[in-house]
Amino acid sequence: MLSVALLFSAATRAVTASPEDRLHVAQERQAGAVPVVKPAAFAIAEKACLWMPESFRRVMARNMAGISQGIAEVATEKLLPQSERLRLEERVLHSMDLAVQRLRSQPKFSDAAKDLGALAQMMLLLNLPAAEEVGSKAVLALEEVIGRNSSAFRIVVYDNSEIESGRDAARSLLEAIRRRRFALSERFQGVHAPKALTASPRALDPRSPLYGIAALVYSHAVNDTARTWWWIWKSANGDMSGRPLLELER
Repeated sequence: MLSVALLFSAATRAVTASPEDRLHVAQERQAGAVPVVKPAAFAIAEKACLWMPESFRRVMARNMAGISQGIAEVATEKLLPQSERLRLEERVLHSMDLAVQRLRSQPKFSDAAKDLGALAQMMLLLNLPAAEEVGSKAVLALEEVIGRNSSAFRIVVYDNSEIESGRDAARSLLEAIRRRRFALSERFQGVHAPKALTASPRALDPRSPLYGIAALVYSHAVNDTARTWWWIWKSANGDMSGRPLLELER
């Protein structure tokens, strides 16, 4: 498989204030509403936003509170069992369609931001290991560890292609995530997750197996969230210009 690294185009580093700059300013202004330790899905949403077209980034800079609210509205613990993850896939498909319809109706973007935030949380949940073998507490602890250590993780772009239009292509993405989750669950169980998570420091040792698993979940969730948002924005006829450059690294 090709490994890929994120490279921003020269335009995003221009002297004039870019959408990314405005996004960071907006996040700083809202810092009082965001915990010192970011929820993992919020950190994922921040990164995914930077991969989006310029118009998306510009409007998102003013609506990060909506993203945060959408994340909080997803009942995480109830969705951890494997049977619920399968139902969650159908919920994701429905939420993608709903987000497109809402954007087409030109609502307050704060409402659309809630939809996008909820999807970021759902994509994280679909990437987290199964809870059956290690227990829900261990999986929830892993989510917290990802949030605490997100700034240290290197992001790898696993696929820079667009999801094709239609539900079948979106369903194929969810099936790929499911296969990944099965493989990751075995690795997670193998590191004696409950004990490792209980003993994990605020900053994980980059050499530890737990760090590798947490970084992998985070990176895949950023990829999946960005690709899902891109599908939604394009399907809603959003302006697609000004996307940061994603280059393959062989």
